Amino acid sequence: MCRSFAAFAALVAALPCVLGTQKGAIKLDSWTYEKFLSLPGQKVLVKFDKAYAYGDTEDAFKSLCEKVSKHSSFFVAEVPIAEYGDKENDDLRERYSLKKDDYPVYKLVTTGPNFDEKAVNYTGDKTARDLVRFLRTNGIRITGVGGLKEYDELAEKFITKTSEADRKAVLDAAQTKAGGEEDTDVKNKAEMYVKTMKKIVEKGLDYVNTETERVAKVLGGKMSDDKKKQMEVKLDVLSSFEGVKVHEEL
Repeated sequence: MCRSFAAFAALVAALPCVLGTQKGAIKLDSWTYEKFLSLPGQKVLVKFDKAYAYGDTEDAFKSLCEKVSKHSSFFVAEVPIAEYGDKENDDLRERYSLKKDDYPVYKLVTTGPNFDEKAVNYTGDKTARDLVRFLRTNGIRITGVGGLKEYDELAEKFITKTSEADRKAVLDAAQTKAGGEEDTDVKNKAEMYVKTMKKIVEKGLDYVNTETERVAKVLGGKMSDDKKKQMEVKLDVLSSFEGVKVHEEL
């Protein structure tokens, strides 16, 4: 893993032309795409979009790049596709039968030989919040838009513990920490983490999936802006308990 990561880093450093249009993204083209993604052992979120993209979806991509910038073993890349002139990278559009009305299109790639076979296509809303949730549920450990980093770490510890006593110890630590929070917004979010842990103890890990589905359904209906914000944060918190390798379910 270390050797493959070093090869990845060396390739990025050696090719200044791979700097993306967004800070933090690696620009790939017809010549570098296969070469870059064939190096084994990394996770890369690839965005296919029109050249010189702009608007809300590009703002979301910019926010995502900033969000994942400190992740040491995860990369964001983009493939700008030109519609006119030399039609730069149009062969990659044809390779995946992409339609411009669907831009931006995202794929989560596990790099290595035959990387296309393991790629996960993203089909959700193209907001920074939903993209982060997608990454989290696929094992990329970054804090959700409405989440709290320290409580994310407690959530991961809680899920990966293999005994009831160990999980209770993490729950107690989270509850104590939440009780000491002075900021109202932080305290409310922290209590969501604690409540989720308690529900998992009571109902098992299936609670995360069923509650995620329920909240997503609620968000599809009409509600006040405050209620919508609360439900979105709850989804962010729930995603902290997904995508974590569990050695033994209690």
